[in-house]
Amino acid sequence: MKTYAAITPDQKASDAFAAILSHILNNLDTWQDKARTWDDIEGVHHIRVTFRSLRSAFSVFRPVLDRKTRKRWSNIIKDLVEQTGMARDLDVLINEGMPAFHEDNFDLEIAGKMKLDEVLTDKRSEAYDRVRLMLDSDAYRDFKTDIAKWIENAGWYTDDLSKKKRKRLGKPVDILARRILSKQDHLIRGMGDKIHIEDSTGMHRLRIECKKLRYANEFFFPLFQDMNAFLKNMKSIQDILGVMHDAAVLPGLMEQIIPKAQDPTLMTYVEVLIDWRTEQYRVKSINFKHKWLNFVGAQRPWCLDDRCSVSKV
Repeated sequence: MKTYAAITPDQKASDAFAAILSHILNNLDTWQDKARTWDDIEGVHHIRVTFRSLRSAFSVFRPVLDRKTRKRWSNIIKDLVEQTGMARDLDVLINEGMPAFHEDNFDLEIAGKMKLDEVLTDKRSEAYDRVRLMLDSDAYRDFKTDIAKWIENAGWYTDDLSKKKRKRLGKPVDILARRILSKQDHLIRGMGDKIHIEDSTGMHRLRIECKKLRYANEFFFPLFQDMNAFLKNMKSIQDILGVMHDAAVLPGLMEQIIPKAQDPTLMTYVEVLIDWRTEQYRVKSINFKHKWLNFVGAQRPWCLDDRCSVSKV
């Protein structure tokens, strides 16, 4: 069950930031042991979600943070999370994608399936080796120690902050939250209203910005009523964008894990798999415009009197 940092509307932005970071970090301790094997693929998944949530927190709170410090933490986290990428991609493909593919294509030659299953298993084993190396590394251990100390000591105050940022840190967090959520929502709506479903680059950018808004909503979830309803509405958009992403990355993933000039039976099987995933996105995308209009028309819980301000605080 999803849990959220226990923050309150009148809490200082500085204290809320500390509470949010601490809440996210707890997930590393919860999931890091499970992430060592694919017995439970939720392990690597939640480690990745935790790292991405942390990076998003630094992005969301950029109006009150020193740029160099924010970039430093973001780069450290990026280096760590990248070690889990292949494991997660293969987990999703093996545990979720392939069963559905086999069900829709049960008449394909069994030899291709056996060859691809063997390749995927070998590559997943290598990918999990990288995950374990990351979890056992000095970089991971030092990161957990250093960021915990930084949070405990409110290290953001030691930076060379402008007077404006220091003032924002002392204001109630709901003021900052309304501005952040409104600004990100405004950006997304501007992108989505103009986008064409076949613009893969634009759809990818929209997917990234939607994730930022979702994370921001989760950070500030306790501050506003009906946030759960908004997140559910947003999920329908993210589902389509997620399938699009899976279809877009699959050809590159196959090129990365399968050497060229492989067995023709295997390569034919892979081509059918890529075409199947592409068709999945095409079918999903038919409803994109309708779901987008529903999303745009949904109530924004952080808005005051049906108005969403993006003015500076």
